[in-house]
Amino acid sequence: MNDELLGFIRELNKEKRLHTLDEAATKQAVILRILKASI
Repeated sequence: MNDELLGFIRELNKEKRLHTLDEAATKQAVILRILKASI
């Protein structure tokens, strides 16, 4: 699980679009990715 979490965080850091979003949109993007991964 720790490896999966680290990989997820690394993917987020590489995502250029997240750096341009406001806080609410960034949180939404992160939550949606977590929900997609858990399905």
